[in-house]
Amino acid sequence: MVINLLTTILKLFLNYLLFKLKSDLYLQDGSFGRAAVPSGASTGSKEALELRDHDSRYKGKGVLKAVANVNQIVAQEVVGKSYQTQAEFDAFAKAIAASANKELFESCGNKIKKLPRPMMNIINGGVHADNALDMQEFMIVPVKYKSFAEALRMGTEIFHTLKSIMNKKHLSTSIGDEGGFAPQIGSTDECLKLILNAISEAGYKPGEEVAIALDVAASEFYKDEKYIMSGESKVLNSQEMCSFYEDLITRYPIISIEDPMSEFDYEGWKLITQKLGNKIQIVGDDIFVTNPAILEKGIKDGIANAILIKPNQIGTLSETLDTIYLAQKNNYNTIISHRSGETEDTTIAHLAVAVNSGQIKTGSLSRTDRVCKYNELLRIEEKLDAAKGTIGYITSFLAVRDVMYSVGYSTDAVLNLAVKAPWKILSGIGYLTYSGFQLLSYYPDSYESLVEAKKNLMEDFPNALKKTFGNTLNAFFMELRELARVG
Repeated sequence: MVINLLTTILKLFLNYLLFKLKSDLYLQDGSFGRAAVPSGASTGSKEALELRDHDSRYKGKGVLKAVANVNQIVAQEVVGKSYQTQAEFDAFAKAIAASANKELFESCGNKIKKLPRPMMNIINGGVHADNALDMQEFMIVPVKYKSFAEALRMGTEIFHTLKSIMNKKHLSTSIGDEGGFAPQIGSTDECLKLILNAISEAGYKPGEEVAIALDVAASEFYKDEKYIMSGESKVLNSQEMCSFYEDLITRYPIISIEDPMSEFDYEGWKLITQKLGNKIQIVGDDIFVTNPAILEKGIKDGIANAILIKPNQIGTLSETLDTIYLAQKNNYNTIISHRSGETEDTTIAHLAVAVNSGQIKTGSLSRTDRVCKYNELLRIEEKLDAAKGTIGYITSFLAVRDVMYSVGYSTDAVLNLAVKAPWKILSGIGYLTYSGFQLLSYYPDSYESLVEAKKNLMEDFPNALKKTFGNTLNAFFMELRELARVG
């Protein structure tokens, strides 16, 4: 879904942050959008071009060339022109959402909005840290929780418990690029045992309430068709790497492995997907680089069963959405992701909710460039909760009302019910209907959406009544009769 609203660009201005780009776009109606672009440390070879100055400033990492290109060339082409949709001119997604009095997560993607499951990076290795760990990210993933806020609290408690454990073991609690701890250890086993202890000591059950995910970033230590794992003192071929992972997932509650093979080891990718694809989530990052054409080939060849989504890998929001929808259409899981060189832009939080990605990677529970995304998701959840409470009650009551009318209750009886019915009765029915808990995740943006929600609820209403009251409606109508005071 894209906003469809004719609007004119008044001003486009690009500026630089430290090693990053920030753009401001103004529309003629006064609406404004701002975005900042992150960068990655471990990158895929087929990512969109990241233009750097390669001069003496900032050790070659400056972005003045990119700034000049936009301000002197691109701006002249678009200022004063009108566009109807975000897809026509990708750069003004935030501004056009503001023009429609919407937030970004409301203006694109699906009508039904869900908060993603956080994959929280609590130990950094690889190119993200100055330690001997070969793997790049060790993440905790809450799997049993009632809200995003609860999942985030679980992760925070485990993160700080891990710090206490590391202090007791006299391990460094310095942090890596993505805010996770970067202890001076090299063993994957030692790292995973630390995490298991932290989960348990924080009061949670490993595997049952909190699982583990890995980002191996295997391309970083792949050379001459071998995986050179210095921290493990191992040199492995593709088959041996598969066996290495098989051993790990039998001993630890690992549910997801990202980039287990190098992007240059295509046959290795096929092998790992065949061996482990029906057991855990196999995530392609460097091998897919958020590119729909590359993903399409990977789907045909049986590569991975999930894709990491990084908008700056492909360069535009429209192409990012194309990749997400292609993945979802083919039953590939999607994980919206940050980069190691992040900004305080919160676009990926909105994107994860907008497209119901189901999962998000945005670093650890430290550093403002990571925490700001978590805080934005908390705010979005609060907004959705406020809306779904209202829609849940209204839609449930409308369904109950129609059933009452169908069996002969009067208008007065229905009105009495509206005043006196306990919320738990109506909300309980609402929870059981509308395609399995979808109702209370729904955010209406128009009257038509409300009507559609009611229609979906009514289609499943009889089944919900039977499930709630043991396949008989007698108890339900007795409750209604009491509430409505009808004999």
